[in-house]
Amino acid sequence: MSKHSIVITLAIWIIVLPFLGFPSFWRTLLIVLSSLGIIFYTFILRSEYSNGSSWSFSNKDDVYIENGIDQNAQKTQKKK
Repeated sequence: MSKHSIVITLAIWIIVLPFLGFPSFWRTLLIVLSSLGIIFYTFILRSEYSNGSSWSFSNKDDVYIENGIDQNAQKTQKKK
């Protein structure tokens, strides 16, 4: 189970929990523990994204070329 799906599952659990008929003490305890779980996994996901493990703009191979003109084609045109 991925970390994203764990956060979504805990959020759905918190939404459904008040309607399950738990006593007040247990309902409060389960909501607090589930909320702490969401906070914990959110911090883990945030640290993964800040490290750039999922995606980043650091790939130097991608270059924007305006109007589809290649730089090599421009160089050969200048030489002529």
